[in-house]
Amino acid sequence: MITDFEILLQSKGQFKNSTELSFRLENDFEFRKIIERLSKLYLGRIVSGCSNCYFDAYMELIHFSKTKAMEKDKCLFSLRAGAVLEDIDGNKTTTNVNLTNELAIYHLKRTPSYIKYFTKIPENLDELLNPVKKPKK
Repeated sequence: MITDFEILLQSKGQFKNSTELSFRLENDFEFRKIIERLSKLYLGRIVSGCSNCYFDAYMELIHFSKTKAMEKDKCLFSLRAGAVLEDIDGNKTTTNVNLTNELAIYHLKRTPSYIKYFTKIPENLDELLNPVKKPKK
């Protein structure tokens, strides 16, 4: 089964110019729905309204790191709706929009009480938080 992200990436380079892309965005409602879903998931915002909004979101999404998309898809954690995990380093402030396994583990190691904000955690959480260190040879 092909994912929305793969459909979007396949469209990259398909348009000769911005006019062709704008035409598709104005007339292909399924394509617009894909952009809406991906924008909400990966960019953290809702896209609606004019074709320019869809055009901008499309351009951001096709340049979005596929690695980041795959990290988001494979995240073993989930936060309660509206939960925000704050950190002194503003780049590590986390919501469901940017939640990755790495960020979840980071926050839980630094602030164990944040566990109350999670609705989904992996069964091997203890192993993830306290990895067994191999002895030095």
